[in-house]
Amino acid sequence: MGHETALTDRRVIPFLERGGRYWGPPDNDQTAIQELERLRGAGASHIVFAWPSFWWLDYYSGLRNHLQKNAPCLLSNERLLVFGLKA
Repeated sequence: MGHETALTDRRVIPFLERGGRYWGPPDNDQTAIQELERLRGAGASHIVFAWPSFWWLDYYSGLRNHLQKNAPCLLSNERLLVFGLKA
């Protein structure tokens, strides 16, 4: 399977989103965590950070800590961070 088809069977949801559209960055850690948990409750199985968005995990340190405590890191390299959201 090529990289260009790797996500064709997945539904991609922007973070933050409203009605399936990107809504912009969260106002604070609490909003980010609430949105993450809302998406998890709605069936999201993973959250993926591509390298241009790695800064989120520095800026939203509460979100980073929440992920580290509640979601296993499935992939970590210089291009991607992938956390599993399923229990």
